[in-house]
Amino acid sequence: MQETQQNQKTLALKQEVEQLEEELEEELKLSKVLQYALDGPCCPCLSTQTHLPFKIKELLTELATVEEEIMWLERKVHKMNLSLYLEKKQTREWELQQLKNLHPRHHRPRIKPHRRQPSRLKFMCNNHELQDFDTQNRRSSFGSSVDFNYAKLGLSVLE
Repeated sequence: MQETQQNQKTLALKQEVEQLEEELEEELKLSKVLQYALDGPCCPCLSTQTHLPFKIKELLTELATVEEEIMWLERKVHKMNLSLYLEKKQTREWELQQLKNLHPRHHRPRIKPHRRQPSRLKFMCNNHELQDFDTQNRRSSFGSSVDFNYAKLGLSVLE
């Protein structure tokens, strides 16, 4: 009895080993197919093998189609980004040209350096009459001789 039980166990284990070897072989084939899909053929004969399951062939075909679509979309995005950049650049150039056309150099008012225009200040004399005085002829330094002359006349600046 023990022998028959032991033979049955041995037979069951051998069958399990054979089954696991078949599964391993299928997994290795699948691994090669997936490797081929990612990196290209690892051996030239793999692409012509017909022993692959239909579902795997279908998935590989779909995968290849999706990869092609992704590459096409990436190229399209790149072209659109380039087009957008060029359009922005062209718009900036057009805006600058419009500004130049609105204010051409020969029609633009020239900005002259600030010149001191002869200013006229009102001074009050002792008799409270207002008199104009041209300050352009005045010296601007503190305590100039002109300042002393005004002080002698009793003039003060009105604000």
